[in-house]
Amino acid sequence: MIVLRAILTVAALGAALAFAFIGRPGVFAVAFLAALVLWVVGAGLAVSDAIPFRRTAFVASSAAVVAAPVLLIRPDSLLGLTVAAAVAVLQLAAFRARLAARS
Repeated sequence: MIVLRAILTVAALGAALAFAFIGRPGVFAVAFLAALVLWVVGAGLAVSDAIPFRRTAFVASSAAVVAAPVLLIRPDSLLGLTVAAAVAVLQLAAFRARLAARS
Protein backbone atom coordinates (compact mmCIF):
# COMPACT_ATOMS: atom_id res chain seq x y z
CA MET A 1 0.00 0.00 0.00
CA ILE A 2 2.94 2.32 0.50
CA VAL A 3 3.81 2.00 -3.19
CA LEU A 4 0.26 2.89 -4.22
CA ARG A 5 0.24 5.89 -1.90
CA ALA A 6 3.58 6.94 -3.42
CA ILE A 7 2.00 6.68 -6.88
CA LEU A 8 -0.83 8.96 -5.74
CA THR A 9 1.64 11.44 -4.28
CA VAL A 10 3.72 11.56 -7.46
CA ALA A 11 0.62 11.93 -9.64
CA ALA A 12 -0.73 14.77 -7.50
CA LEU A 13 2.61 16.58 -7.32
CA GLY A 14 3.12 16.13 -11.06
CA ALA A 15 -0.31 17.55 -11.74
CA ALA A 16 0.29 20.51 -9.43
CA LEU A 17 3.60 21.30 -11.11
CA ALA A 18 2.08 20.91 -14.57
CA PHE A 19 -0.81 23.19 -13.67
CA ALA A 20 1.66 25.77 -12.39
CA PHE A 21 4.07 25.73 -15.33
CA ILE A 22 2.38 24.31 -18.45
CA GLY A 23 -0.17 26.36 -20.31
CA ARG A 24 -3.04 25.42 -22.53
CA PRO A 25 -3.39 23.04 -24.43
CA GLY A 26 -0.47 20.95 -23.09
CA VAL A 27 -1.83 20.84 -19.56
CA PHE A 28 -4.86 18.80 -20.64
CA ALA A 29 -2.79 15.69 -21.40
CA VAL A 30 -1.11 15.84 -18.00
CA ALA A 31 -4.44 16.51 -16.29
CA PHE A 32 -6.06 13.51 -17.97
CA LEU A 33 -3.26 11.12 -16.97
CA ALA A 34 -3.10 12.44 -13.41
CA ALA A 35 -6.87 12.25 -13.00
CA LEU A 36 -6.95 8.70 -14.33
CA VAL A 37 -4.24 7.58 -11.89
CA LEU A 38 -5.87 9.39 -8.97
CA TRP A 39 -9.27 7.90 -9.77
CA VAL A 40 -8.18 4.26 -10.21
CA VAL A 41 -5.49 4.01 -7.54
CA GLY A 42 -7.41 6.22 -5.11
CA ALA A 43 -10.54 4.08 -5.39
CA GLY A 44 -8.56 0.93 -4.69
CA LEU A 45 -6.84 2.48 -1.70
CA ALA A 46 -10.11 3.89 -0.35
CA VAL A 47 -11.59 0.40 -0.30
CA SER A 48 -8.52 -1.07 1.35
CA ASP A 49 -8.44 1.72 3.95
CA ALA A 50 -12.16 1.33 4.75
CA ILE A 51 -12.16 -2.33 5.78
CA PRO A 52 -9.76 -1.98 8.73
CA PHE A 53 -10.80 1.66 9.05
CA ARG A 54 -7.78 3.97 9.00
CA ARG A 55 -9.20 7.47 9.18
CA THR A 56 -6.27 9.53 7.84
CA ALA A 57 -5.52 7.11 5.01
CA PHE A 58 -9.20 6.83 4.09
CA VAL A 59 -9.59 10.61 3.91
CA ALA A 60 -6.47 10.89 1.75
CA SER A 61 -7.63 8.14 -0.62
CA SER A 62 -11.15 9.56 -0.85
CA ALA A 63 -9.73 13.01 -1.59
CA ALA A 64 -7.82 11.54 -4.53
CA VAL A 65 -11.02 10.04 -5.95
CA VAL A 66 -12.95 13.28 -5.48
CA ALA A 67 -10.11 15.33 -6.99
CA ALA A 68 -10.04 13.41 -10.26
CA PRO A 69 -13.13 15.05 -11.85
CA VAL A 70 -12.00 18.47 -10.64
CA LEU A 71 -8.65 18.00 -12.35
CA LEU A 72 -10.39 17.03 -15.59
CA ILE A 73 -12.81 19.94 -15.54
CA ARG A 74 -10.55 22.78 -14.28
CA PRO A 75 -6.91 21.89 -15.09
CA ASP A 76 -5.86 25.36 -16.20
CA SER A 77 -7.17 27.27 -13.19
CA LEU A 78 -6.03 27.97 -9.67
CA LEU A 79 -8.63 25.48 -8.44
CA GLY A 80 -6.88 22.60 -10.23
CA LEU A 81 -3.54 23.59 -8.77
CA THR A 82 -4.99 23.88 -5.26
CA VAL A 83 -6.79 20.54 -5.41
CA ALA A 84 -3.73 18.71 -6.73
CA ALA A 85 -1.53 20.23 -4.03
CA ALA A 86 -4.09 19.37 -1.33
CA VAL A 87 -4.19 15.74 -2.46
CA ALA A 88 -0.40 15.58 -2.33
CA VAL A 89 -0.35 17.01 1.21
CA LEU A 90 -3.03 14.54 2.35
CA GLN A 91 -1.05 11.64 0.89
CA LEU A 92 2.03 12.78 2.79
CA ALA A 93 -0.05 12.98 5.98
CA ALA A 94 -1.20 9.40 5.39
CA PHE A 95 2.46 8.37 4.95
CA ARG A 96 3.29 9.99 8.25
CA ALA A 97 0.38 8.29 10.04
CA ARG A 98 1.43 4.93 8.61
CA LEU A 99 5.01 5.38 9.74
CA ALA A 100 3.87 6.46 13.21
CA ALA A 101 1.69 3.34 13.47
CA ARG A 102 4.63 1.10 12.60
CA SER A 103 6.90 2.40 15.34
